[in-house]
Amino acid sequence: MNPSGRCPPCPQIGCFKDGYHHVGVTPAPCLPTDVAYTEGRTVRDVVGKDCLASNSFPGCECFNFAEASQLPKNQTFHQNSGAMTEEEKMETPVPRIDHKKADESLFPPCYLPQPNDELLVRERRIDSSGEQVNHQTDRRLMHQRVTAADWRMSNRNLLSRTCNTLAHMKKNENDCKNTMARAYAIIDKTQAASTQSVRDRSNLVTKWKCTIERAIAAMIQEITALGEERLRLKQSLVVLGMPYSIATECLQRRCTRPESERIYDQPEAEMHKELELIERIRKLLNATLADVEAQQEQNRQHRQLLEMDWSDKKVSNEIETLNVSLNNHSTIVLFHAGATRFPADQSSEEYWEHFSKNILEGAEKCRQKSVALRGTLNGILMNAARDLRSQADAVELAFTARIGCMEEVEKRLTSELKDCLQELADTENLIVKMTRGILSLDCGMKVAQTRLDNRSHRPNVENCRDKTQHCLVEEVEIIHNGMSAMKAAADEAENTKRMLMDARTELEKEIMLKRRTILMDRERCMLIRSHFPSATQLTGYAKV
Repeated sequence: MNPSGRCPPCPQIGCFKDGYHHVGVTPAPCLPTDVAYTEGRTVRDVVGKDCLASNSFPGCECFNFAEASQLPKNQTFHQNSGAMTEEEKMETPVPRIDHKKADESLFPPCYLPQPNDELLVRERRIDSSGEQVNHQTDRRLMHQRVTAADWRMSNRNLLSRTCNTLAHMKKNENDCKNTMARAYAIIDKTQAASTQSVRDRSNLVTKWKCTIERAIAAMIQEITALGEERLRLKQSLVVLGMPYSIATECLQRRCTRPESERIYDQPEAEMHKELELIERIRKLLNATLADVEAQQEQNRQHRQLLEMDWSDKKVSNEIETLNVSLNNHSTIVLFHAGATRFPADQSSEEYWEHFSKNILEGAEKCRQKSVALRGTLNGILMNAARDLRSQADAVELAFTARIGCMEEVEKRLTSELKDCLQELADTENLIVKMTRGILSLDCGMKVAQTRLDNRSHRPNVENCRDKTQHCLVEEVEIIHNGMSAMKAAADEAENTKRMLMDARTELEKEIMLKRRTILMDRERCMLIRSHFPSATQLTGYAKV
């Protein structure tokens, strides 16, 4: 205790925080020996607010020793405002007093605030109240910017700020170390997970690439097999031209028979059937050839899609393999701006898998369709060869039975021709009568329309829609309907006339052909049909 009754300022810089004494910190020795720390009371209750605001403790004017002396002895300050329990009293360690710091607090260094600094401050206050002062001292102090007490107070404040800064630095250093360790652990764990994910992705891409390789091999094999069937089909189309030429030649030679013997007999009908059969088979084979070519194009397209997807997966697999091999010590890693952006055209994982499955499923469906088409093509060629040989036998049998019915057919055709000519003449007369009747109705139409036009010129209210007006309109409609019906009947008669003329032409042609039938059928047609191709040639396995 100094003579002024106050303790020197506490040298423990930073031992108070927001006016509260930290638990476990050595209490300031500047308090009177008969004043102990109270349980459940804060430093703010004992020390003034101004002292706490300046981080000072006893030694300033705002310390209330009277209040502190009334506190119970052998009790300590607590951080919280509530009273301590008996267990907390037993667990709370007894603070240890640093005697060196206590000595410094009693005898502070020269650069820190001294005990007599309070007296100087008080004397200056008395001088300002009007008492006499030493003018020589005042002149000496007038040339000084700050007093010694202010200088020592400034040193203490500087040391306090420095201590706080160092404490903050230590805390920041610990936080940085903890943050660095935590960040390294998280980053290493994340990088390991990413590497495993990239490795799994690389294995998945490799699996899909191998699957696509097998699909490409199967598709190439199917394209080769379908190409061979396509050549066989084209050879069958070439061979099919021979039966068509034979049937056409026979029909053409039969057309050169005498007109009286030229009839549409059974051999000709069978040859027409043969031609129709050949035409149907040709259309079927052409359609099948178009299907084969279209299927072959689809096979190539799917093979191209598979190859493109295989190429993409090969590049992707190489990239993923490279990514798996990368680490923090790799020499090819660089910073890439915008690497974390998601491209607008980037696909999702679900769509990637869906796309690969669709390509494989589409290729497999296309291959199965091609296999089915090859089976269908083989069946078509076998059935076509069998049908052509059966029809050729029917034509040869028909040629042997043609002569017996020649005369009867000729008489029937002549009778039909006469009837056709008579009906044609009657139809022409009917057409002439219908034309004259239509022309005769034009006069009645003109009269009715003229009456209506004249009535439309009646003045004002006289131009009314009376019964006569309706009657004239109905007359025009009836005449028009009659003319339409007669024109329709005349058109039908014209159609009938054309049909009769076509029938007459056909009958005359058949009558002309029958006279040369026997010579053509016996000496020319049978000789030509002896060159009909075999079933092996028709199926495309042998050339003509």
